[in-house]
Amino acid sequence: MSLKTRLLGLASLLIILAASASWLAYRELSEDIIERWGKQVTEIQVRYDSARLLQSLERAKRGGRNRVRIHAAPGEETHPA
Repeated sequence: MSLKTRLLGLASLLIILAASASWLAYRELSEDIIERWGKQVTEIQVRYDSARLLQSLERAKRGGRNRVRIHAAPGEETHPA
């Protein structure tokens, strides 16, 4: 085997190893980024939904208690507010 063939083979092997390592690192990083973004979006959505719910409850509280009806469990008494 000539020296040129050996060097080309070694270079090819190193390129394949580097490409494989890069691909594995890319997969790990992209999964981590996607997971973090998903968590962030979920947290933002939960905060938004909570704020909307609180606004509705505050509006109902300010606007009159008779608009909000809370049903009691069977056997419990309800008192109008």
